[in-house]
Amino acid sequence: MGDVLMLIGVLVFAAPVAEMIARLWLARGGYFPFVPYMRQGFQLDREVLPGLPSPTRLEINSRGERGSEPPTQETEALRILVAGGSGAECYLLDQAHAWPAIAERSLTEDNRGTVHVGNISRSLLTCASLATVLEKCLPRYSKLDLVVTFVGAADVVSWLEKNTPAQVEDEDLPLDFLFQQNPETQYRWSVRGCALRRLAIRLTRRFFHPVEHRENVGRTIARNRAMRAKATHWIDQVPDPAPMVECFERNLRRMIDAAHDHGARVMIVRQPWLEREFTEEEKLQLWNFGRGRPYEGDLDHYYTLPVAHQLLRTLDSVQSRVAHELGLTEIGLMNELPMDFDHFYDSFHFTPKGAKHVGQRVAEAIPMALKST
Repeated sequence: MGDVLMLIGVLVFAAPVAEMIARLWLARGGYFPFVPYMRQGFQLDREVLPGLPSPTRLEINSRGERGSEPPTQETEALRILVAGGSGAECYLLDQAHAWPAIAERSLTEDNRGTVHVGNISRSLLTCASLATVLEKCLPRYSKLDLVVTFVGAADVVSWLEKNTPAQVEDEDLPLDFLFQQNPETQYRWSVRGCALRRLAIRLTRRFFHPVEHRENVGRTIARNRAMRAKATHWIDQVPDPAPMVECFERNLRRMIDAAHDHGARVMIVRQPWLEREFTEEEKLQLWNFGRGRPYEGDLDHYYTLPVAHQLLRTLDSVQSRVAHELGLTEIGLMNELPMDFDHFYDSFHFTPKGAKHVGQRVAEAIPMALKST
């Protein structure tokens, strides 16, 4: 009986000590948009996304990027980082079909030696959030040649979701949302919330590379499409978007400054969107531009496509103006990318065919960006 009590006493004392050691250890790391070494496999819902190959893979490297493992610091290499929203994350596309991966392969095939294109783009992030991500992530990069920005859509969508506020402050999302792994995570004295559990998961991913499988991915898109199709209130006017535009430009410049402060050049890729005369059947593929967040409840108020497209054109012109003012290389894809459902599967997201076009075009422009001042 005494031995049992002694063992219990040791465990009671050791568990808190081990937890504190784990918390100190995890606090030593930097800020990672994705959990390093994460592997996920998605089986897409074929009725919702019949044009996308399935299954798809999402693989995160040791640096918390979607992409291949980066070269060692000693390796002579071209090092590029992509920062944007869901159109750059290419979430539902297979790893090989994401346009940053295609740009990496294209540059490598052009005999440019070792090339690494890391992708820290995240769905739903506005320019303000992406500026914060860069400011906190870049100190981990001892060498970086170029940052590619791919922004605009999330700022328009966010402003409309919030019912076009007259005052637009920088988005202030929790660090645990911006960075799936970060040294400021707050742990709890519970099995699910403790640092020991996080450390065990991290070590398992690092050494065993387990794959997390998800089935029927895409059903949320079907729900969002159905809400838009049944909407009865359509808004065809918005107030002066100047506050949103000013916030966007201020934070675009923050992104550029963060890259320049780290010694990297910047190339602006102006994000395209699907704009055309849609048939009634094609409209059923669209789901953006609602008042309110579709992931948080039912919506019945939507902004018309002409309203949304005019806002997107406004931010597109801001990016072009800033690029010219600062002498940055910039490319616009609206007049280059075919406006059809072979290249987009909704307003902003690419099919493999669309992503291939974008990746190759970005690769073609990168040599010019590397020569810019």
